[in-house]
Amino acid sequence: MKTFFASPERIDELKLRKSISQAGTNEVITGLLQASAGILAVLNEQRQVLAVNDAFLREFGIHDAGHVLGLRPGEAVGCVHAWDMEAGCGTSQWCATCGAAIAIVAALAQKKPQQRKCVLELMSKKTATTLCLAVHSSLISVGKANYVVLFLQDISDPERRAALERIFLHDLKNLAMGIRFAADLMNDKNNASLPEIAAMMNTISARLTSELSVQTTIAHAGGRAYKPERTKVLLADILRDVQHAFLNHGISRRKLFTVANDLAAVTLVTDATLVVRVLTNMVTNAFEATAEDGQIKLWVQREPRLITFCVWNKGCIPGETSLRVFQQYFSTKEGPGRGFGTYSMKLLGEQFLGGKVSFTSSEEEGTVFRFSVPAA
Repeated sequence: MKTFFASPERIDELKLRKSISQAGTNEVITGLLQASAGILAVLNEQRQVLAVNDAFLREFGIHDAGHVLGLRPGEAVGCVHAWDMEAGCGTSQWCATCGAAIAIVAALAQKKPQQRKCVLELMSKKTATTLCLAVHSSLISVGKANYVVLFLQDISDPERRAALERIFLHDLKNLAMGIRFAADLMNDKNNASLPEIAAMMNTISARLTSELSVQTTIAHAGGRAYKPERTKVLLADILRDVQHAFLNHGISRRKLFTVANDLAAVTLVTDATLVVRVLTNMVTNAFEATAEDGQIKLWVQREPRLITFCVWNKGCIPGETSLRVFQQYFSTKEGPGRGFGTYSMKLLGEQFLGGKVSFTSSEEEGTVFRFSVPAA
């Protein structure tokens, strides 16, 4: 059978039943299951579940352990990608970036404990739920048999809180830098454009107030209570606000950021704060993927019924990673509070603004993120 990551082989039914029986009566394994207050599963070397504790059953809403014994972890808990391939959990393209699959395979191969973060998408009653799990896997030997002990911890809430704080502080820092930049211009006695500077400060202050409102509602129930404030706005104002967000910003140092203003006079009826937030996330990602002396481009395309913002950088997103770009909690970077930048693009751009967020990436053309909204 075909696989994109882990071995597809399983043990036959007779051996499986014997292994489940041995694991269920082994004092070491039963002791581990009873002593742990966390979510615990014991697997064989083919990654099949031989035993689970009560916390595992409660976490994933499983009423009878017998229904999951012999399955692989993703199959047991209902991962939406568990059966993408005939060989099941661990063998699809998604599995190559799954923290649980990687931790299990690495523990088996390296024979030492492994830790990873796993973003798990579950399908329950036709509704997708995304969990962020801390995964710890260890290989233990009991008699002549080897087992993988899989410990899981649901860290979705702390990860979400950390991400919201990170995003909020990042936005506040950008706005504060904009206010300071305008204040420095006002203190320049040789500067004759005080009305323009005052207008800049007024715009930034208004954005600050709006950001506080957006952040408050997004922090509660995923932002579902937020109602976009749609007003008529010039593309020129949106593009200017995005440019100001990166003035004197450390992430833009020694990098060229160009903004095409061909359609600056075009107007939109939208929530400008949310549009700017989506675009700054797109541009931030482009800056992070660009080396010193590299270039980032922002331009706008107009179609009969759509306005599309495009952000380009020269980098290429690897194939396995590209599958999870917009998945909540998923990130290629280490540390808590990651994996919400691109996810928030989707949340704000599509669910709140009724637009479409997408991207294309290749070695030849680089990466382009696109955000399309209905034209006025």
